[in-house]
Amino acid sequence: MTLIDQGARTGGEIAEQYYGRIYDQQFFLVMSEIIGQLDYLEVWKNNENKEKWGMAI
Repeated sequence: MTLIDQGARTGGEIAEQYYGRIYDQQFFLVMSEIIGQLDYLEVWKNNENKEKWGMAI
């Protein structure tokens, strides 16, 4: 979340900042990891909002 808070806007930007040199060496593996983490955060945030408004998950 820190990278997003610092202004990273795309999965590529997050991956490049977080993984550095490995981003170029293992691009597909790194992007797969980042996309998976972003998917998880999206689901987590949606569930958090549902709980906040008293909706069943």
